[in-house]
This record gives sequence, C-alpha cells and structure tokens, in this order.
Amino acid sequence: MSKWADLLDDKPDVDVRVGTIEPAVAATLARLLRDHTATPTECFFLVWEGYADMRADLRKATSIMLMPERRMHVLAGDLADGAEPFEETAGGRSAQWWIPADGVWAVGNDLYGASVYVSGTEELISAILAADDLEAYRASASMQIVAEEWAS
Repeated sequence: MSKWADLLDDKPDVDVRVGTIEPAVAATLARLLRDHTATPTECFFLVWEGYADMRADLRKATSIMLMPERRMHVLAGDLADGAEPFEETAGGRSAQWWIPADGVWAVGNDLYGASVYVSGTEELISAILAADDLEAYRASASMQIVAEEWAS
C-alpha cells in the first residue's frame, strides 16, 4: 500500500491537505447529500478541538470523545454549514464528520487522513460515484483501509 506522498511524487503541483474536506469536494458532497436526507437543515458536524486557529465561538460548543482519545466539538446547522471553514484564517479547514439528524448517511475524514469516506444508501453512493467533479471509489466492509500516515 502507498502513502499519499508516494502517489504524488511525480505531481509536485498537487497539495493534499489532511484533516479536512477540500472546499470544492465539500460543496459537491453537500449538494449531493441534500437529496438523500429528510433533515438537510438539521445536521451535526464534528471538529477536532486541537486545531490552533479554530474560531473562538466554536470552542464553547459541546464536545465528545472519539477513539483514539480525540475530543471533538459538536456543531449543528444546515448541511451547507459542513463546507464552511471553522478556522479564523482564509481557506481554513471544514468539519471532519457530518451526519444528518435522520442518520441516513455519514461523512468522515480523519484528522490525519487525506481521504473522505461516505456511507449511505446505494442510490447516494451511485450519485457520488457518478459525479464528474469528485474522485470517488467504492469501499466495502471486506477491504482493509489503512490510515494514510501509517501506510507503507
């Protein structure tokens, strides 16, 4: 298995950011996901508390502990809010985990991961795979998925 850096050695102009969903990807996902939930205005987002430039107003949000010992702030809002940066700086990171109140799909990105994972109905996954502006691959429960920072 290769690391992202290994895959990009011959493409120096590609900048893979980890721990965030790139703005264009987040916007496309939000558009596609909206049609696959009855609660697009009631979504929850998780953001790791350790980012230094997080907006001060978000630091007061309720938090939960996820494995492995990562405290995440819980934010709520419209599905489109998932693509909004939570950092003070321009071009900041977006929420790493998204889930609507009806729980019909989930979006996840590890703070050390460059990949974004989406679970949902076959109809949703087919829409994501068909999107021209996303690089998407089907994953299954039988696949071994290794965190990018530990892959070799």
